[in-house]
Amino acid sequence: MRKLLTSLAIGAALMLGACATVENAISTIQSGYSAISGSGVPPQTIAAAISTFDGLKIVATNYTRLARCRDDGSNRPICRDPAVRVPLRQAVTSGTVARNDLKAFLRQNPNSLGDQGLYNALTTASNTISDATAAYRAAAH
Repeated sequence: MRKLLTSLAIGAALMLGACATVENAISTIQSGYSAISGSGVPPQTIAAAISTFDGLKIVATNYTRLARCRDDGSNRPICRDPAVRVPLRQAVTSGTVARNDLKAFLRQNPNSLGDQGLYNALTTASNTISDATAAYRAAAH
């Protein structure tokens, strides 16, 4: 597998020529890897995504437990923006489902490539939580 990926990388580098960009080469390598792996995700990548989501889930849960921000702003920065609560809850819910399904898959199929769709759902949920909490931190300062 590594030899094949290395060959893809060399082929992509040769295809770069004068006009192509590094992004095109990376895209070519990723496309080749996806074709070889059947659009699966390595278990180590899934484990890292699960760990990231679990940490962000704690942050999101703690944020939703904060008191609601007052309209006059008198209790900032220790309050929760009501507009952020709904997307956070949706991200936590969808991410938890994806995480649980990925964990079950990995238990039943050790060392197998995981489902790309579940991985994408998990990383999307993590990104949503991260973006929402980043916006809160920026508003608090």
